[in-house]
Amino acid sequence: MKNYVTILLNYARARQSLAEVYEQIAKVNLTPPQITFTGLSHFNNKVLYMDPVKDAHLDALMRIAEICRETYEKNGIASTDVRPFNAHLTLFKLSKARDLHRRGVKKIDECWKSKYDNHHFGVENFHSLHLCNMLKKQADGYYEIFHEQRLFESSRFLSGFNHYDLKCDHRLANKLADKVDNVTSTVTNDQLVNIEPLVYNSSAMDESAPLLQSHPSTNDETISNIDSMLLNKFLFPAPKPSTYTLTSHANLFWIPAKLPDELPVPCMFYSPSRSNKKIEYLIIFCHGNGCDIGSMHYTLNEFCENLNVYIISFEYPAYGLCTATSPNQQTINNHADRTFDFVVNTLLWPIERIIMYGHSIGSGAACYLASTQLIGALILQSPYTAISNLVREKVRVLAYLISTRSWNNLEAMKNIKCPALFIHGRSDTVIPADHSQALYDACSNNEGKKLVLLRNEDHNSMTESLLLRYIVPFLEKQCVLMNTNLQLPVIKIDRELREPPPCVLAANEVNSNRTDVFNSLSSLSKASTAATMATIRSISGLRKNQSDEDDD
Repeated sequence: MKNYVTILLNYARARQSLAEVYEQIAKVNLTPPQITFTGLSHFNNKVLYMDPVKDAHLDALMRIAEICRETYEKNGIASTDVRPFNAHLTLFKLSKARDLHRRGVKKIDECWKSKYDNHHFGVENFHSLHLCNMLKKQADGYYEIFHEQRLFESSRFLSGFNHYDLKCDHRLANKLADKVDNVTSTVTNDQLVNIEPLVYNSSAMDESAPLLQSHPSTNDETISNIDSMLLNKFLFPAPKPSTYTLTSHANLFWIPAKLPDELPVPCMFYSPSRSNKKIEYLIIFCHGNGCDIGSMHYTLNEFCENLNVYIISFEYPAYGLCTATSPNQQTINNHADRTFDFVVNTLLWPIERIIMYGHSIGSGAACYLASTQLIGALILQSPYTAISNLVREKVRVLAYLISTRSWNNLEAMKNIKCPALFIHGRSDTVIPADHSQALYDACSNNEGKKLVLLRNEDHNSMTESLLLRYIVPFLEKQCVLMNTNLQLPVIKIDRELREPPPCVLAANEVNSNRTDVFNSLSSLSKASTAATMATIRSISGLRKNQSDEDDD
């Protein structure tokens, strides 16, 4: 009890000290520091971080750090760190877990630092201080945040930003990943701070001039062939290990390769088990970035039985048991195309009875097919307007890697004519609900569109029963309008497609004996649907009627 009281007293003093820091900064009238990051460094080969440029903005940040130190010492909270304060932006830390450390990378390779020496990464605004519990780390390796003291309300880049929100993986020790084509010929701060005015109509554009004047571009070299390693690791953190095996799911099958450079695509097939009704639709499901087709098994099985539909979920490259190359827009779209071709030309299912379902990052592939094929309907759960907008919101220092041709769902809406259902949580901090609103508004010539904004839901809290509450009437309305005389096949997956191909068996044997060098690198939390579903289901009965929605 005594220790607990001591902790409470220290916490109260620390919070009070933060408030005093705020008052001190207000007195000296400091402007919000805008920190430019150029080049990489590391702490003892264990922590890789971006270096701030030594300029007047960094001096202002160091002054804030000094005010913090003086205020805390005055209030009896002394620093125990013998090292001086070193401003930096952490990319990743090596895990200290014994089993991971023993099997994985022991230290950061110097080549990672030299590869990006003097490279201009971009600019970030400093806006607040966090009071952290240094004795308690979260699952993502970051210290638990007890309290936030916002210092500068005018920050435009990071307002409402939480770098734990988006499912990320900054594991950098990979061989060179895919290249981003035609990103830009010159990196300029104008490109770094640009925000799509269609979606984010704010004062950001008006405030850009001071930033441009104080931070001229520091990198004039062409980056058309810059490695997309950081970006792909951020966007596609595949669960490791896979949540399914070659024998764990009876509904696992493989779309065979047709071209010499292709590999089989693992998929899951769901068919209603107790249905006496005619099955009218087949859903192609595109999962989120922090899960694989195995972790979505329960959800898709519930959808299949309650909607009385066939469902096929396909795997992304480098996810689950897929041995294909790194995931990116091109390779994931390729798997989506191959799945669509399999459904239409092998299963002989009519295109107008196909529903594309995209969750989170999967909305990109779903919109891609919906904009190029005359499908029956489109369902988007927590979608984004464009990858470029998403990255600019979350990790501005990687925004220069984004090609204008990256998944742009807002642009795809112009070519989507099928009925579309948008479902989004108003409390979503990963992908704000404004993204769904913008996509809905962009469907200006689509009379079959519907937007559902759930007031009490976030990115991962929507249960199957809650989603079905809106999906069922949406599909029932489409069934009234469709041709009921259309002859539909009864789908069964051939036995030979359920057998793992020889190349998959060989790769699986190699992988089971290989040390995964990435397991030693800490990754940010994967707040995927699968990771939170068990807790959600346990309380879903209590909160079943607590989600107030706003429908358009």
